[in-house]
Amino acid sequence: MIFRCMAGGQMGTLIGFEFRKFLNQKKNVGIMLVFVAFIGIFIAVNLKNEKNEAQQKMNQIMYELGNVTQELEIYRTNDMQNSERNYVQRKYDVLNELSVAANKGDWKEQLRLQIILDKMKLQNENLNEYNFNKLQTDVEVNEILYEKNIKPIFSASSMQSYNFIRLILGGMLPVLIILMILLLTSDIVSTEKETGTYKILMSQPISRTKILFSKIIAQTLICLLFLFLLFAVFFVLLGIAFGYGSPEYPTLFYTGEYICISSYITIMIPLFALSVIAINSYSALCSVLFKSGISSISFSMIIFLALYILSSKMNFVRKIAAYNPLMYFFTDNVLNGSFNYLDIVYWKSFIIFPLMITLFTFTSAVVFNKKNYGF
Repeated sequence: MIFRCMAGGQMGTLIGFEFRKFLNQKKNVGIMLVFVAFIGIFIAVNLKNEKNEAQQKMNQIMYELGNVTQELEIYRTNDMQNSERNYVQRKYDVLNELSVAANKGDWKEQLRLQIILDKMKLQNENLNEYNFNKLQTDVEVNEILYEKNIKPIFSASSMQSYNFIRLILGGMLPVLIILMILLLTSDIVSTEKETGTYKILMSQPISRTKILFSKIIAQTLICLLFLFLLFAVFFVLLGIAFGYGSPEYPTLFYTGEYICISSYITIMIPLFALSVIAINSYSALCSVLFKSGISSISFSMIIFLALYILSSKMNFVRKIAAYNPLMYFFTDNVLNGSFNYLDIVYWKSFIIFPLMITLFTFTSAVVFNKKNYGF
C-alpha cells in the first residue's frame, strides 16, 4: 500500500514512510535516550556548580571583610592619610552590611550594596584592565536588575528555565548535539544498501532525487521536533522545580547592548534551526558516499571532529573564521559577541548556513543519482 502511494508521486507519503522507518530503528531510539541522559547530567552538574558559586560568593565577601578589618587595624596604628582611612572605613561598613544581607537572604539589599561597593572600587582602587572592565559590566547589569526588581542569578550555571535554554546552546553542548545528529542521520542512505530495502524502493517509478529529498526532509524534521520538544519539556519541568526566571533578565547582545533574555532566545531559535538543517545536509552527503552505515557515520564524525579541532585553533584560521560554518553552531557565543573579534556576527549565519545547505544538498543529489548501488 505504501509503495502504491509513493508511486503516485506523493512526497508527503515518502516523508511519512521515512518517519516510521526511523522510529522503528532501535539504534535511533537508543541514541535519543542517551542524549536525554546527557541533558540530565548537564542539569545536575550545573545545579552543583550553582551551589558552589553561591558559597564562593559568600566566602569572597567574608574574605574581603577580613582583609579590610586588618587594613583598619593598620591605619589605627599608623599615620595614614584621612582619604585612605575614610575609604577603607566606608568599604568595611558596606562589606559588613553586605554580609548581613547575604546571611538574611535579602537579595535586593545585597544588590544595592554590591553596586555601591563595585563603584567604590572603580573610583578608588588600582585595577588591571580585565578587573576594571569586569566591574564595570557587573555594575551595569546589577543596576538594570535593581531598577527592574529582578533577582540576580549565576548566569554561568543557573537552571532556571530561560537561562537553561541559553546555556544548552552554549559551551560544549552544540558539539554534543551535532554528534547526536550525525549518529542519527549519517546512515540514512547507506543502511538501505545493507538491509536491501532499495531493491524494493527503487523498483518503483520514483526518482532518486525525490527519495533523497524525502529522507533529508524527514530526518531534519525529526531532529528539529525531537530537540525542540525535549527543550520545551525541560523548560517546563525546570520552571516548576527552580522557577522560570524573569523573561526581562538582561543578556549581553553582540551589538554591546543588553536585551531581555526572552528576546535573546527568540533570536536564537532561527539560528539554531538553521544549524540543525545544515548538519543534516552534511550528514546526507556523507551517507551517499558510502554503502556501509558504519563507514558513513565514522567518516562524518571524523571529518567533523577534525574540522572542530582546527576551528578551535583560531590563531591558524582567524582570517577565514567568519566563513567557517562550524563557528556559527555555537549560537550563544555568536549572539553574546564572544566571536566579534573574528568578525563572526549573527546576520552572517543567514548567508553561511543557506550556502552550506544548498551546496551539500545539491552535491548529495548529484552523487546519489550517478552512483551505482548495484541494483
